[in-house]
Amino acid sequence: EFEKGKHVHSRIPSQLLQHDDYVQNALINMYSHFNDLQRAIEIFEAIPASHRNNGNTISAMLKAYSSHDCHRETLALYQEYAADNDMNDICRLFVLKSCVALNDYA
Repeated sequence: EFEKGKHVHSRIPSQLLQHDDYVQNALINMYSHFNDLQRAIEIFEAIPASHRNNGNTISAMLKAYSSHDCHRETLALYQEYAADNDMNDICRLFVLKSCVALNDYA
């Protein structure tokens, strides 16, 4: 399945990759699901800032970090974007999971 996903990714036009939130979020989720966190991070970081600043994209990356026990990165990402975005409840759940894992409730 992972190879099929990578093949589909390779066939997506770069214009669509840069400007379609649904495609970007799906790719972040796919790579994270198949334990390629580094590739998920690369996709997130390649998203233009104007498209990265939405709750769904942030949520996809928070989920990726959290599911790989990268709890400090989860909290850092949330802190970086929380002030400028309307974070959804899903984002908050990933942050709470990381707080519990780190025993950091402040």
